[in-house]
Amino acid sequence: MANFKITISDTKGKSMSKELK
Repeated sequence: MANFKITISDTKGKSMSKELK
């Protein structure tokens, strides 16, 4: 699988970046 990053916003308004490999 190719590596790609996804950014999701929490319910608290925090921006979290997850790296899926």
